[in-house]
Amino acid sequence: MFRLLQESMDPNLGQAAPTLTLAAQQGNIEALYAALASDPFILDTIDGYPFIDSPLHTAASAGHTHFALEIMILKPSLGRKLNLNGFSALHLALKKGHEKLVRGFLTMNGELVRVKGKEGKTPLHCAAAAGDSTALLRKMIYVCPDSVKELTVRRETALHLSVKNNQYEAFKVLIDCIKLLKKDEILSWVDEDGNTVLHLAIIQRQFKMIELLFRTWKSHEWVIGVNVQDGEGRTALDILQDTPAPAEQAERVIKAKLKRILRHGGAKSAQIIHRRQDTYLARLLNSFHSSRDEVRKNRDALLVVTVFVMTATLQVGVNPPGGFWQDDGKTNGKEHSAGTPILATTDPIAYGAISSLTTAGFVISTLIILQVTGQMPIKWLTVSLFLVYVSYFLSLATSSPGTTASAVVTTLLVTFFFELSRKLQISYEDYRNQTNDQRSFRQGYVLA
Repeated sequence: MFRLLQESMDPNLGQAAPTLTLAAQQGNIEALYAALASDPFILDTIDGYPFIDSPLHTAASAGHTHFALEIMILKPSLGRKLNLNGFSALHLALKKGHEKLVRGFLTMNGELVRVKGKEGKTPLHCAAAAGDSTALLRKMIYVCPDSVKELTVRRETALHLSVKNNQYEAFKVLIDCIKLLKKDEILSWVDEDGNTVLHLAIIQRQFKMIELLFRTWKSHEWVIGVNVQDGEGRTALDILQDTPAPAEQAERVIKAKLKRILRHGGAKSAQIIHRRQDTYLARLLNSFHSSRDEVRKNRDALLVVTVFVMTATLQVGVNPPGGFWQDDGKTNGKEHSAGTPILATTDPIAYGAISSLTTAGFVISTLIILQVTGQMPIKWLTVSLFLVYVSYFLSLATSSPGTTASAVVTTLLVTFFFELSRKLQISYEDYRNQTNDQRSFRQGYVLA
């Protein structure tokens, strides 16, 4: 294939290509330079193909260290080239167990560790899955620390692959390096099935791996995603509890130990987590809004209090403390006009705070009135409240033009957050009602 592709591009390659191929198979550096003398551009031509079994691949597969490194010196870009099977030269050298050549590649270009081949696997992925040499694994991470973050097409890290292939020693090296490099976030990453490293270790019943995780991040169990949920909504504790009861006593003891380790590390079931989240959300929303049933029961009292608050804030807004200037003049070097608030001249910060707070109280009061009377047949209520709004802002604009913009912004922000919390409250109540209906349906179905 290599010779046919070369001959199709340049007739001179018919002579140079066989010499170069044979040189790569034999690891003959002198023959390499003889081929280059025949065609100085032959390596450029090879590099022009997106995928090809180059002389570098041939030498790497055969373990000819010096020949492969000579090619890397002459044409470094071939180190990133994939062959027709989706492997780089480093992939092949690692697969064939040529440790000396692998170290040579890593010394020349550490970024080769991140070259993705078939199924998106880097040489680091392959080394972690095989577990043949932990020293090489450590060397790869040393020359290219970011390689531990690379993902396969299945969204697997090297750590995932070490667990899936039961490679404890490789797993241990990866854990040490991740801890040293402070890349702890990798531990909670999930693959395409939503499984973290901890999930996979439980599924594979890798007691030593689980113990190592919790021992390494003792008192920081959240780092390993102890309560992260998989694609089916299960936490690590749920996965362990869902596994069939072991038939042998030794297996039952291991499962009991795993459960104690998980619980000691703060592991919880998904059901408990959801229940706590629902409780927290309910408390948060209820701190801003009462339920719709409570609003209906206390409608009259709520309207009286709200109207009182609205009146008080309106009064403070249009009649600020200190009153208004009766004439034009100058006070403490500041000019003022008749009809403007005295406090706006003497203490602008205090006046701005009062205006913003009274505006917020006024807006909230009117929004509550609209919410409480939303289902009542009062056709002109919205119009009248709108007119009160307009008169309030005209009063501010006339007496103190500088506060109008802040009042408008305050109104928009208060309205937005009020409506947001109201919508969340309604959505939450509907969700809870739907959940209760479904639970009642299931109970009725079981009883039937």
